[in-house]
Amino acid sequence: MRSRLIALTLIVLAVIPAVAAAQDGPAGETTYMAVILDGKKIGYVSRTRTVEDGVVTTTETSRMTISRLGVDLPVLASVVLRETADGQPLSFKTTTNVAGMTQAAEGTVAGGRITGTTESGGMTRQVDKPWPEGALLSHGLRLLQQAKGLEAGTSFDTSIFSPDQMTALPLSITVGEAEEVDLFGRVVELTAIQTTMDGPMGAISSTEYVDAECTALKSVTPMLGVSMEMIACDKAYALGPNETIDVMMKATVDSPVRLSDQDRQHPLTYHISFDGDLTVPADDGQSVTVGDDGAIAVTVRPGRTAGHAGLPYRGKDAALLAALEPTRFVESDNEDIAAAAGKAIGGTDGAYAAAAKLEAFVNEHIDAKSFGVGYASAAEVFRSKQGDCSEHAVLLAALCRSVGIPTEVVVGILYVDSPVYGDKPLFGGHAWVRCYIDGQWVHFDATPPDGFDTGHIMLGVGDKPGDLLGLLNVFGNFHIMQIDGPDGQPITTTDGP
Repeated sequence: MRSRLIALTLIVLAVIPAVAAAQDGPAGETTYMAVILDGKKIGYVSRTRTVEDGVVTTTETSRMTISRLGVDLPVLASVVLRETADGQPLSFKTTTNVAGMTQAAEGTVAGGRITGTTESGGMTRQVDKPWPEGALLSHGLRLLQQAKGLEAGTSFDTSIFSPDQMTALPLSITVGEAEEVDLFGRVVELTAIQTTMDGPMGAISSTEYVDAECTALKSVTPMLGVSMEMIACDKAYALGPNETIDVMMKATVDSPVRLSDQDRQHPLTYHISFDGDLTVPADDGQSVTVGDDGAIAVTVRPGRTAGHAGLPYRGKDAALLAALEPTRFVESDNEDIAAAAGKAIGGTDGAYAAAAKLEAFVNEHIDAKSFGVGYASAAEVFRSKQGDCSEHAVLLAALCRSVGIPTEVVVGILYVDSPVYGDKPLFGGHAWVRCYIDGQWVHFDATPPDGFDTGHIMLGVGDKPGDLLGLLNVFGNFHIMQIDGPDGQPITTTDGP
């Protein structure tokens, strides 16, 4: 099936900002919150805060289960944060397991630097980087909120450090009015706080409901056209039975017409409206215009080039050099990946021909097109030979970088016309890559056998799970009103959706 959705990862990421903004509970106590998606309890989050010898330790565990096309995917995440009593970061440790795939990170903060390790795909990497100036952990955020107070209209900006991503996420906070809030039958007066976290494809907004001590007892995050809620509850309910929800069917955008295979071999222009703010990126393969009324027109062109550029890239552009470097999920320095890339391209010395060969290699190498994988690294994918679109993308990016082609992972949506979706044409979340060749970005997709076509709409760039956050805002808010063919005329459907 052409669509290789990453909806599970989006759900996991939705929990991270909501929990990060949910400030510490009382010292020495374990608090529980049920995770509710579209009205169904899918898991829980527990949190314990201890204070000893001037060190505040926050331990957090989340467990949930998501379904994709009938496949249950368990998610387990744990975080341990250590801070000084006045909110200065000391250390962190996080482990995330999604459907059997584990990523971990830990670090110590001293002298304005982070030293530690990340682990993914059985590979451990050393980390030594500056601590993001002003970034806070959980206890520090709570202290800041207490200092700012809960008077309606109070507003301030800060940033929250995400241990799993080893980066700081900008956070805007605005205090609202006190409200009566129902916590599973227990009605309490809480203050509504609007939190907005910036992402590469737009902002993710949540509403936190906090008590007088700035402890969050409820949070609501719109996503996938519905809402994810985290609500304080007792231990018995938190650990009790869960329901599952098929996120794949929610992570879609309706198509106004059917697109044939032939249509998707030529330039297509998508006329889009969006409920909210959305910045659609442009590059050499995708142009974007925004009308006075806010309507967005996106023209996607086939990923082709004359193919004269050689290997490896020898320019000095900083952004392109960064697109050659190994990362936590794109391990282009892995010996097995480098050897496989060299063998796959053989004596090919042209960048375009090499990228095309590596695209075909990945499609064949991943022989288990599985929805049961969360978000694996390139090294994990190379060994397991299984995964969906995100696994195809990170492996292709690693292979291309290893032979000297600047490559970035792209996220967006892809046209799908499959009985799996009830014989309804639509667009689903997707990941692929773009390579810098002949002075331009050229797109490649290793997931479908036929590669990249103009049924792709790019919405962001980035190879970390957190770079996918903006897709949460897309589903339920993104509307394709009309699709024009290369002649500028609207494509019409003859057989109907």
